[in-house]
Amino acid sequence: MADQSEQNTFGDDFLMFLAGGCTVLGGVVGLWLALAYGSQEEILRQFVNDYVVDRLIDYLVWSAPLIGMLLGSAVAIIVAMAWKFGWRACKWLTRRFAATPAVPGRKRPATPSPLRDNLVDGNKVVAHLDAVLDKGLRLDVCVAYPSVEGLGRLAQWIDGMDPNGRARLLVGSMPRNWTPLHPSARAAGHFMAKHLDYDKQAIPVLERLAGHQEAERLELCVRLAVPQLHAKLYAWIDAQGREGALIGSSNLTKAGLNDQGELNVVVGGDDVQLHAHAWFEARWNEQAAYPADFSDALSALHESSSM
Repeated sequence: MADQSEQNTFGDDFLMFLAGGCTVLGGVVGLWLALAYGSQEEILRQFVNDYVVDRLIDYLVWSAPLIGMLLGSAVAIIVAMAWKFGWRACKWLTRRFAATPAVPGRKRPATPSPLRDNLVDGNKVVAHLDAVLDKGLRLDVCVAYPSVEGLGRLAQWIDGMDPNGRARLLVGSMPRNWTPLHPSARAAGHFMAKHLDYDKQAIPVLERLAGHQEAERLELCVRLAVPQLHAKLYAWIDAQGREGALIGSSNLTKAGLNDQGELNVVVGGDDVQLHAHAWFEARWNEQAAYPADFSDALSALHESSSM
């Protein structure tokens, strides 16, 4: 339907411009005749009388309807062009200067937008999470895919949280074409190394996260099951004890948190936030969610680099 509408619009525009072009061309030809023979009025008058007026009179039965049709077409073209471009101008002015969208029944929002999309500097996902997790008490993250940069940001969040603050990370999507023969905690560690493409640059970040795990400030679970879990959820308790969550499309990656256009909604203090926390607990306690150690991921990464 959309393609057909676009084709119809293109056809209308083409016909309008064709008709307008013919009108302009006729005007240009007439202007050229006037300028070329304007100083020779008698010659022009004789030419018009002999070759135009006489022919029209001789064939009046055919020429009169033809002249009427041409005049009618010219008027129709002028009216149609005025309507088409006038209507477009009115719509543009309405969009440009209207205080609210011209949608029946839709009201202007009374509260600040809870959406975070990374499209403008003041609406970055990472900036929002940085703010709510400063001295925060709790962080639960469920993502399909973490990157080295995203794990580095997780380590930074934990560093900035309350000394008694705790974080949990649930990774839900297995690497492509990779299935563990015997799901286990150690397999989950190798899963993380595979997820990071055995990148040696991940070693310092994994060492920091392993340190947080050893200090019992971070827990890791890896979901080794099909169907894979493609959800993205960041749930927290901030320094004042307020609970909230960010739900949407942002993975724990530099692109998802900062660079790439995403769409996430921030919820808090309502049933949606409570449902989000309950959902995370249910996924965390699934049989397919294997507790894992970043130290195992480090070992797998070192093994791959020594081969």
